[in-house]
Amino acid sequence: MVIVLSVLAAVVFGAASVFVRISTRHLNASKVAVVSLLAGLALFAPITLGLQWSVLSGLGLRTFGWLAFVGALQFAVGRQLNYTGVQLAGVSRATPFFGTVPVFASILAVSLTDEHVGAALGVGIGAVVAGSLLVARAGASAATPRASGSGAGPGAALGVASATARRRVLLGMGAALLASACYGSIQFLGRQVVGDVPPLTAMTVALAAGTVATLLVGAPLGLTRRQEAPASAYGMAVLAGVASAVGVLCMFLALERGAVVKVSPVVALNPLVSVVLGQVFIRHLERLSWLLAVGIVVMVGGVVVVTLSAGG
Repeated sequence: MVIVLSVLAAVVFGAASVFVRISTRHLNASKVAVVSLLAGLALFAPITLGLQWSVLSGLGLRTFGWLAFVGALQFAVGRQLNYTGVQLAGVSRATPFFGTVPVFASILAVSLTDEHVGAALGVGIGAVVAGSLLVARAGASAATPRASGSGAGPGAALGVASATARRRVLLGMGAALLASACYGSIQFLGRQVVGDVPPLTAMTVALAAGTVATLLVGAPLGLTRRQEAPASAYGMAVLAGVASAVGVLCMFLALERGAVVKVSPVVALNPLVSVVLGQVFIRHLERLSWLLAVGIVVMVGGVVVVTLSAGG
């Protein structure tokens, strides 16, 4: 069940990145982040209030504070960096860095708790990370296909067409790597928190705190800037928010049942999902090269090793 939940989280996280890529062609990353958070909160807050009100109302101040911190780090910081990375560098260049999340999560888990990384699990994590780096290398060296539109983000010159375009890609990759550090920390902290709080309540409180924090910091990051955008761009942001919220819930459910060093590498499969969906739905924005394909194969192999070593 741990692996099933982790794979489900990877799938919806991967889909969310594609929704974000489409939405950020017309909206800035801050606005997409806020719309996505409000969408997720609108979906899960009524469910949590209806099913787990007694748990929610009984949360202690210390637990609530930890959940609020997790939410701020996951949604206000991590998601902002995530969406900025996708907007600047594109799905195939930014999301592979999310494969490094297991490194951050496992380092914290092994250093601060009694979890350990066995030989097979270590090989699997290493393969996931190596595959992610290959994909990132492919993204950095490939020319970007034919993006167009006033909000197309990196645009047609995103790959290597100019020094400015290169800087945009590198900034996007850097933002994605920082987002990965946030997400790795969240997986470790989430493992500690969900032992005491039901995952649905934990996710909803964290989501609410992250929404408030994002709104507080959103104005200086472009939230109030007026933008002309089609309704479909907002629709994609809503879908991204719902998918991301479902992914966090699945991840918390997996962490409730399994160790960080087993859950994190499987969730790190989400860049593969993003790239595959990108080739299906937004191929005019994303190009698949041989190096990218090799990286994907290495990543999948690593996740298979992790799955087998986890033993269910």
